[in-house]
Formats: sequence, structure tokens, C-alpha cells
Amino acid sequence: MKRLGLFLSFWCLICVLINPFIFWEMLFKNLFHINREFIFNPIVRIVGFCVFFTAFIVYPIFYIYQMVLKMKKRAIPLILKISTITFVFWLMNIVFYAFIYYALSNTTK
Repeated sequence: MKRLGLFLSFWCLICVLINPFIFWEMLFKNLFHINREFIFNPIVRIVGFCVFFTAFIVYPIFYIYQMVLKMKKRAIPLILKISTITFVFWLMNIVFYAFIYYALSNTTK
């Protein structure tokens, strides 16, 4: 279970870190100057969905699970530390999406 938890915590951290870049690239298509055929490739869409799903569905469930383990005093300190660092980046991700929503809603008025 320790290896699985460590793998999942690193996977969630990676997904939370790259999620804004994938979203920005798929929305505005100008960050990495990638052609349109690559962006509309179904494999790229599936990978983008998996990263988004991991960052906003799997990670909160995993974080709640880690907090329950912490309350029961059965949490592994390294996994808990990585999960807490990921939580900070996750909150910054939420702020990024709120800023994008605010910026796009003001330009359409």
C-alpha cells in the first residue's frame, strides 16, 4: 500500500502541475505553438481528460483519504507531505481557473 500511495501522490502532483498548461493550450492554442491537427487528435484529448480527471476528481478523494489516515495516526509522513504540497498547487489551480473564467466573462460583455 505504501508504494501505491506514493505513486498516486506523485501522479496527482504531476497532474495538478501540468493541468493549467494543458488547459491553456487547448483553450488558446498558442502557448507551445502546436498545430491544430495535434490538438484535435483523440489521443491528446484523452490524455488531457485523464489529467483533468486526476487533478479534480481523484486527487480530492485521495487527499480526504490521507486526512482520515492522519486522524487515525496511520498516515505515512512522506505521502502526507507530498499530498499537502499538492493541495497548495491544487488551490493555485482553482485560482487560475477562476481568473480565466473572470477574464473570459469580462471580455464577452
